[in-house]
Amino acid sequence: MARPLSFERDVVIDQSMQVFWRQGFQGTSMRDIGKATVLNPGSLYGYFGNKRKLFILVLEHYYKYLSASINQSLNQSSSNAIILRNFFTLILKENENTEIKGCLLVNSLLEMAQDSEIQAHVAAMFSGLEEMFYWIIVKGQKEGDYHPKIKARQTARYLLNNYLGLRVQCMTEKDNEQLGEIIDNFLAVLD
Repeated sequence: MARPLSFERDVVIDQSMQVFWRQGFQGTSMRDIGKATVLNPGSLYGYFGNKRKLFILVLEHYYKYLSASINQSLNQSSSNAIILRNFFTLILKENENTEIKGCLLVNSLLEMAQDSEIQAHVAAMFSGLEEMFYWIIVKGQKEGDYHPKIKARQTARYLLNNYLGLRVQCMTEKDNEQLGEIIDNFLAVLD
């Protein structure tokens, strides 16, 4: 009889996320995940099925992290303008404090461009981010933080596009002052 597994699922997924984010899907083996999680590959296969299934869980975990960042900004901000600024400024803090660069969703989409299942997962997550931006803009318009004539849906798409571009630019740009100016420029559309 097999011995029951004893580990915290979310911790293993988070540790796996770090490996996939650093090495990509193709560059990561279950042995690499095993080293990072201190679990043998057999246990990982037994619990998660295969690398692909674990990777999809990792993408979902990363999306929850992004959503939590926005929610944290919501809870700590007195105005909608500050909510978005804090969210984008968090990217600059991450750019300083980690050797892992870019957005896991963007990196995965580019690496696995021919994989329709991964594309569908990532597209749904991008839509979720756009929706969060949309509702922050709508709320901000109602509360007078944003110009009332802004087209909320188009602006939410614009912010999503800028979020993705900023994450890609963080892969090569080390000067957070310049990146901060970029954020200032694209957030100015809300005034």
